[in-house]
Amino acid sequence: MLMLMLMLMLMLMLMLMLMLMLMLMLMLMLMLMLMLMLMLMLMLMLMLMLMLMLMLMLMLMLMLYSLDIIRTPPPMKQGLQEFLSSAPQIKAIFIGTRTTDPFSADIMPIQPTDDDWPRVMRAHPILNWEYGDIWDFLKIANVPYCSLYDQGYTSLGGTTDTIPNPCLANPLRSSGYDEAFRLKDYSKERDGRVKRKT
Repeated sequence: MLMLMLMLMLMLMLMLMLMLMLMLMLMLMLMLMLMLMLMLMLMLMLMLMLMLMLMLMLMLMLMLYSLDIIRTPPPMKQGLQEFLSSAPQIKAIFIGTRTTDPFSADIMPIQPTDDDWPRVMRAHPILNWEYGDIWDFLKIANVPYCSLYDQGYTSLGGTTDTIPNPCLANPLRSSGYDEAFRLKDYSKERDGRVKRKT
């Protein structure tokens, strides 16, 4: 009987030790998960800070160097030629191209124009920005933008190949669509472009 009680006590102690070890392992796993979450939060905060710094640098450049935003009528090549003809001292221009734009995946941050374009250096300060980065900047810097973006358009092309983005459809709004900055899936930015038949 005594032997049986000792064996039961030993088994209970082993079970308690196993439970303690399991609890310790769970606590370690939770601590690791918390550390990973903290690291991810820190990385996100650093990315946001970097993005804000870039936006501030761009705004400072505009103020510090008295840069002007010049708009020319389309087509772009003709407008660029007219602009450079009126300002021959200009040797470089900023272009709002991003790597997600058509034919832009291989563009470098600074490079000359193509051979069949007016000769000037092109600087692409927002080359690696995502769709959301653009809207963050426009909102923070209070930059005016085309009113079509408030009617559900997320990418503007020609008048015959651009429609409001179906991802932003909202029957409760007078336009039938939410504003462009509300698009959550950035890969759907060009879903409002009508595919041309080849």
